Amino acid sequence: MSKVIPIGRILRANATGCMVGCQIDQADIPAIGDMVYIPIPQDERVYGIICNILVDDDGLVRQLVTSEQIAESVIQDNRLNRNVPLEMEVRFIGHTRQQKAMHLLPPRPPFSLDSMIRCSANDMRNFLTAGKYGYFRHLLRDQSPFFEEILSAHLRTVHHSAASLLPINWLNDAINEIIFLLRDDYESLMKVLSALSDADLILQSESGGLHVN
Repeated sequence: MSKVIPIGRILRANATGCMVGCQIDQADIPAIGDMVYIPIPQDERVYGIICNILVDDDGLVRQLVTSEQIAESVIQDNRLNRNVPLEMEVRFIGHTRQQKAMHLLPPRPPFSLDSMIRCSANDMRNFLTAGKYGYFRHLLRDQSPFFEEILSAHLRTVHHSAASLLPINWLNDAINEIIFLLRDDYESLMKVLSALSDADLILQSESGGLHVN
């Protein structure tokens, strides 16, 4: 069994999500839409989806950007030794209770400096097949200005990483569930369908019908 390596640690958290810090030089930084989990006591987990990534500045960066030329060694030194971490905003989508995945918010948020780990394909399968897409409501409850990009990135990641482990109609059913949840919000629904089309997850026929790609 391969060793699980944390990709970051929690800076702060509340009932619905957290901010996670990691080194900016990491070669395998997660992307928006990726699924992650945070181990908590009693061998339980809090699951989340990365909704935003922030590369903040500091005093040195503000000085360097005004320079006409910056040596590559200076850039690398700043990335390796900078005091300001790369920050990731994570929206909670569920947790485990007695090792059983649930699409409910965790009863309490994890604590500062708890580790965050990227979900493997098996982790995705175990969580996603534990419910009927209930975790979508956590992403749609407080919509970010680009929530359609988060949804499409998440579904594309799952489709490419874990499709062989999920039921054959999982993606089709997921898209139908999103359409149902947004049935009374036409503007948001059109944004989501456009993002899914750009992500090559759906095709729109001349008659207006939708087909999962």
